[in-house]
Amino acid sequence: KSSGLYNACDVIYVGCLGNPKELHNVSLFFDKTKVKIDIYNSRMDFYEFITLKHLKYIADNTEPFYGFYIHTKGVSYQTVYEGGEYWRDYMNHYILRKWKDNIKRLDKGYDLCGVKLLDDKSAPAYKLHYSGNFFWFRSVYVMKLPLVDSMNITNRFEAELWIGKMQPKATTLCQEFVDYNTKGKFHPPEDHRNICFTLSYNLVSETTKAVKLLYNLNEDFEHYIVDLGFPLEKDIIPDDIQKAQKNNSRKLRELAGKYGSKYLKFKNIGVSQNWTAVYNHTKPSDDDILIGVDPDERPLDKNWIKAMEYIFKTDKTIGICSLMMTDHAKILSEYAKKKIGDLDCYEPINLINWALIGINGKFLNLIKEIPYPEKAPKYGWIEHGLLELLKQHKFRWVILCDYRVEHTECSTIYRQWKNRVIFELDKGQIDFIDWLCDKKKM
Repeated sequence: KSSGLYNACDVIYVGCLGNPKELHNVSLFFDKTKVKIDIYNSRMDFYEFITLKHLKYIADNTEPFYGFYIHTKGVSYQTVYEGGEYWRDYMNHYILRKWKDNIKRLDKGYDLCGVKLLDDKSAPAYKLHYSGNFFWFRSVYVMKLPLVDSMNITNRFEAELWIGKMQPKATTLCQEFVDYNTKGKFHPPEDHRNICFTLSYNLVSETTKAVKLLYNLNEDFEHYIVDLGFPLEKDIIPDDIQKAQKNNSRKLRELAGKYGSKYLKFKNIGVSQNWTAVYNHTKPSDDDILIGVDPDERPLDKNWIKAMEYIFKTDKTIGICSLMMTDHAKILSEYAKKKIGDLDCYEPINLINWALIGINGKFLNLIKEIPYPEKAPKYGWIEHGLLELLKQHKFRWVILCDYRVEHTECSTIYRQWKNRVIFELDKGQIDFIDWLCDKKKM
């Protein structure tokens, strides 16, 4: 009831197997509720088939509806398996507590939605099915399915295969591998945070565009605007640098207030070091994701944060996930796409610069800080050092194929300084403000 699902249901049909003497007690338990015990049998070897048969009957004889199917997973086994409770809690969470997410998928045209969706590629011995057999469905799809009596009901695993027999358009909320051997206790992933932050070392106009896009394209995240004291209001060297910084700070606080972001003010110490400062401030857990949303990055596709979240949930060996830079489309087309759950990804072998990255909290908590290039600490790009640490700790970096991002250039003055500290290392490092002051003297 706490999830709101009970109130949203018109009726909940229950099928019972067991001792006939217990039926009265079960009926009393559900008296004056939405639960209807429509089917009952003492034959324990009917397993799930008797309830699936009734599901088919209801779908065939009712106006189109959305429904869900669950069962008492694991209770028929004489042996108590360690992972049984974990598996049940895992499926209950995604099918019952996350019921609105399932309905959103059905609204988009999917026939089925569940968790741990397997097919003949991932499970060669079987056809498409949801391992564990908890799922949401559109009744118009169930109408196409064969009668349950036509199956071999002496093979209990046929019950899992029934729902996939008519080539459904099926999707999944989570592909985490769970079975009876899974150890520990299931913890709902809502306990995790998608922590986004924008290092505002750029024109405020560009930070504003990035923040607006972040909120327009995504939901379910928290966001920090990090004021780093950027000294330009326009693409000209200001007469009064401190005044420009104060004006920018005021605008960034107003921007945070407009969107509900949190405002932080840090000293600019280089990209990598700024990441570490945000990490130390936000203190992400192993289940959290830390995502850098830079002012000069323009994502093009909706729900890219959800896509990152899905990748990290589905494959625990992913340490970094980034969006696909449109400039890299040709380079990446040479790589084979890899499926992670139902999302396509590239896994580059050679180093290329990345854009709009999310970092796994567990990986962050192992490395504790973002390494910076010793030869270029004033700018401090992060790719090289992080890739080495990924390999060292046996994590991977993937790029989301269908979630694109464009890089923009807005300040020619800022670009001149970046070129100086990145590509002219032999001249030594210089802070942007010191560089501006030198330019003013020329």
